[in-house]
Amino acid sequence: MEARIMAAVQDEQGDSDDRDLTRRTVAAIREMCTAGRISDKEKRVLLTDVIKHATGESPSMIEVAYELLLSQMDSGSGASEGFGDDEACEEFAEQCRIFAADIIGSQPPAESP
Repeated sequence: MEARIMAAVQDEQGDSDDRDLTRRTVAAIREMCTAGRISDKEKRVLLTDVIKHATGESPSMIEVAYELLLSQMDSGSGASEGFGDDEACEEFAEQCRIFAADIIGSQPPAESP
């Protein structure tokens, strides 16, 4: 019985960590756009991708990139303010541009009316 309770608590903690990662990634994407490091269109497709993955088992690629490149800079504050111009920020912005281009390139062309 105690093992099941502990497993449930760990699952809830994992869900909370996933939601926190999603929130921090969204904040970082918004900050990258505000700073002019990615375009509005790139921001839009990345946010859509994050939202699509939010209910699934695995994080989006940009969430993985955020976690690997910027999570230690964020200090768990829940916001991306103060990232500055350092190398990790530029690497994350580059990953944003690459992932956005992949997503845009994989979408079928719009049909003409």
